[in-house]
Formats: sequence, structure tokens, C-alpha cells
Amino acid sequence: MEDGQPLYLDLMKRCLTDWIHVDGEHAEARAEGRDWPPIAHTMIGLKRLDSLHFCAQDILSNQVPGDFIETGVWRGGSVIFMRAVLKSYNVTDRCVWVADSFAGVPPPNPEPLGCGNPP
Repeated sequence: MEDGQPLYLDLMKRCLTDWIHVDGEHAEARAEGRDWPPIAHTMIGLKRLDSLHFCAQDILSNQVPGDFIETGVWRGGSVIFMRAVLKSYNVTDRCVWVADSFAGVPPPNPEPLGCGNPP
């Protein structure tokens, strides 16, 4: 899939962000991931998907071992994109893990953590 790889991954980004339904008024917000699109699979936007793409590609080209993970998943768009990257590179020996609390982000704890102060 090497010849069509850039087109395939670009199409994945545009589908996952629901870019095809973006009007001019919301394009910048969607590109930067500053909106919560009603039907998209990700809210991180095109620029952050480009960054994720760069990071995944760098890991693969430098043969950094290990699986991929997304923590704090909205609708799974980043996970879907990471799987697409692995598929486009014919990588079959890595997994993409998904982790979420399904309860939102816990409130911050102002106390420093240490041996005498467990979380």
C-alpha cells in the first residue's frame, strides 16, 4: 500500500474529524481541535492527527519497540487512526490499547505525592 499510503492516511484524518461537513466558519476550530463535532470520531483536529501521524511514523521508522496506547478516549478516533497507520505500514506485531475511566478526569490533588502521601 506504499504508493497510496499518504492518500489513505489523509482520507482517514478527514473522515475521523468529519472534515467533509465542515463549513468555512468552523474550519479553523476543527483543524485545531477546538470544537466538539457532533458526529466525528475524534475531537483532536487535523493538526493533532498530523502530529500523531508523525509520532507513529517516527516510532516505526526508528524501530522503537512496543505497542501504542490512547488514554482518555472520546469516540476512539485516535485509536482508529493508529490502527490505520499500522495497517498502512503492514505492521502486524504491535497492538493499539485503549484506556478510559468512563468517569471523566478526577479532580486535581494539591498535595504532593510521595511515600507518606499515597494518591
